[in-house]
Formats: sequence, C-alpha cells, structure tokens
Amino acid sequence: MIINLDSKVIMMDLAEMFRHARIKLNWDEKYGNLAFGINRTIVNLVISAELKLLIHFLPDLNSEYWINYDTLRDFKKSVNCLSFVTKTIQVYNIPVSLFKSKPNFSGAS
Repeated sequence: MIINLDSKVIMMDLAEMFRHARIKLNWDEKYGNLAFGINRTIVNLVISAELKLLIHFLPDLNSEYWINYDTLRDFKKSVNCLSFVTKTIQVYNIPVSLFKSKPNFSGAS
C-alpha cells in the first residue's frame, strides 16, 4: 500500500476479487456479484482523511479501479458489507461496480 497525501490517494494491489459477494452478503442485484475485499483500517482511513482509493488488480497490471471516500462512506452506511477474514481481520466488501476506471478529482463520486 502506498499513501500519497499530496494527491490524496491511497494505492494498493489486490490479487483477487470476491466473486460471489452479492449472493453471500445478500446485496441488491444492482451492485453485481464482484467485490474487492478491502481491509477495514484502510477503508476507515480513506473515509476519515477524505482520500481516493486506487486499486491495481494484479492479474492485469494495467487495470485501475478508483473510488472516492464519499462513495465508500455512503455504501458502508447503507449496505451490510463487513466480514471477518480471520478472528482479528475484517474487510469491507465493496462492489467492483462502484469503482471507476479513471479518477474523479473534483471531489465528487
């Protein structure tokens, strides 16, 4: 994970997606089945510092998935997306459909 506070971006690499998130977490179909599992601490940092999150999906190093803090905050508040990976590690499962292929630097989602 790389944090650049000047550009207000956290960048991280992920190697896999949660392929059945909608079914397992009982989400509305509009979010689709795919999600990124993002550590709870990272999501909370993005939201509290009003940052953007950039995910490089490792199977395709050219892929970029961007999401703004307000989109994360609103989804986290409205949908059950927190799960335990182990007894001590929690992740927020965020639908891939909420991410954009390019950053939005205007401050809006």
